[in-house]
Amino acid sequence: MNAILRYGMVGGGAGAFSRDIYKAFAGTLAKTKAGIAPDGVDLDCPGQDAGIAGLRLVAACVESSRKISARIDV
Repeated sequence: MNAILRYGMVGGGAGAFSRDIYKAFAGTLAKTKAGIAPDGVDLDCPGQDAGIAGLRLVAACVESSRKISARIDV
């Protein structure tokens, strides 16, 4: 995944990822609507497997927090 994230970046990290994800999605959508086949750069978007993995990670973080920072296997 393409993302702009620099060492020490606080608070802007999520914005860096979301901007690039939506840019790729918008490029794919625009080309598809125009009848043009999207290329590899346009298709560099996370799929449903990445979304499910992300939700599992969030659930594990919540569980860890509830157990006062206990280690949780994901």
